[in-house]
Amino acid sequence: MTLPPSLYAVTAAPAPPARPLEGSTRADVCIIGGGFTGLSAALHLAEAGSDVALLEAHEPGWGASGRNGGQVNPGLKPDPDEIERDFGPDLGGRMLAMSYGAPDAVFTTAIAASGSSLALWPPIPASGACFHRAAKASCAPGT
Repeated sequence: MTLPPSLYAVTAAPAPPARPLEGSTRADVCIIGGGFTGLSAALHLAEAGSDVALLEAHEPGWGASGRNGGQVNPGLKPDPDEIERDFGPDLGGRMLAMSYGAPDAVFTTAIAASGSSLALWPPIPASGACFHRAAKASCAPGT
């Protein structure tokens, strides 16, 4: 499947070969969606030793993650004072630290995974992760 026109489409490495999900499969974790969040989760879980199945209807980066111009914005929608008021100084503070550190985590992971400072997308390691194309998918624990 061809990516929609975007900067990502003309600069990204081709998607890894993927076989359609036929029948059922077993994995420790099933992730639906191959955008920034899904790929990052799959990568970190696979590196930690989990057997991961990533389901994507098209190919990695096909949706919003491939059309946002590479933006990875820090922060949360509500103002920081609202977060701390609503969740308390401890949890609110941790939420803010995590959200403001997210871009560094994304790009550090991309660089480490690819070995290049020019990485636009981290590949999912072949050891422990599989990628399936799926128009419709459902995952349930223990199935």
